[in-house]
Amino acid sequence: PALLSLFLVGCPQEDSAEALGNGRAVNDSSRLPAPPAELICESNELDVFLSWENGAAYREVQVTRDGTVVATLSGSASSFSDGVSGPGSYTYGVRGLDASGEWSETELCSVETSLLPDITGVMCGADPERNTVQVIWTLPRGTTFEKIRVFRNDRLLTELGGNAIRYIDSAPPSGTVSYAVRGVKGDETTKPAECSVRVAAPAGVENLTAGVDESNGDIVLEWRNGGAYDEIVVLLGGSEVARLDGDASSFRLANESFGIFNFSVCGVVGNRESEPARAELSLGRLVWDPDETGLVTGYYIYAWAQGDPVPSKDQPALTVGREFSVPLSELLTVGALPYTAEPASFSVAVAAFDAEGNVSDLSDMLSFSWVTYVDEDIQ
Repeated sequence: PALLSLFLVGCPQEDSAEALGNGRAVNDSSRLPAPPAELICESNELDVFLSWENGAAYREVQVTRDGTVVATLSGSASSFSDGVSGPGSYTYGVRGLDASGEWSETELCSVETSLLPDITGVMCGADPERNTVQVIWTLPRGTTFEKIRVFRNDRLLTELGGNAIRYIDSAPPSGTVSYAVRGVKGDETTKPAECSVRVAAPAGVENLTAGVDESNGDIVLEWRNGGAYDEIVVLLGGSEVARLDGDASSFRLANESFGIFNFSVCGVVGNRESEPARAELSLGRLVWDPDETGLVTGYYIYAWAQGDPVPSKDQPALTVGREFSVPLSELLTVGALPYTAEPASFSVAVAAFDAEGNVSDLSDMLSFSWVTYVDEDIQ
């Protein structure tokens, strides 16, 4: 076969242990009575109320507070009241003793007590048109708080005056959001009065496409906005590369490498992000002269990192039939090109072979920069 001419196109410019008995697996916990179920702890100021369902016929039931036994009850008991000495967090445990003298495993629950009466009636609702969440609550009669603290997802969101009975969150995140309201008086804080609400994500961008400007090799993203956004975020390989005005509908990225480019574009409203629109762009194709002799059976493709020796003829990275081009992504698939977020230099060459196993000389080699910006979340 004759010597080949080779081209690159695409556009950049330059031990589990288990006891055995009698040949069968034995689980020690299977001999224990079933533990109490549906254990609930509630409090009213310094009074604590426990309730549960007995998991078996017990001879007696034992209740612990912070690991210390505080009561031994009849086997039929399914509730217990306790008075604690001061405000704070307490962990209660309940277990049952069966007729054979075996204790069940202990079921646990935690409760918080306070000297202050509870805030009640907390409710939260999302307003999708205004992109807000309103939280409302009822203050206990006869108690004046110094301030009201509102928490979102367990983090302090704001501190209000002691008579406040509502709060509007103007920048809630997307998803299920939890709120807690606490009253403060002196050194005392009420138990959290809680509610949760589902906050819808903004509508996402649509029709995202990724292409190449053939005049200069720039990568060009284009899309249609699915709603009104405060800003638009563009990610490449899972990392942010740009924040654009909310009405933007395109983005241009200068590029000098072949490779795989995973893009995501999100619309942002307040603290809420839309679901990402995704597009993948594969740049780089190896092209060579078509066979005009009719003698070529296929082609060997060779790839190596810059600075490495040229592979021998019997070590091709990829073998193809009577084709005249191959995307560089196929060399990635067979492991001849790596996944790398840092541009790396590689060379390629091609040799033809016939039905009798004769192999041509390698074509002129071509060198190029290779990179893969791949989002691990979608691999």
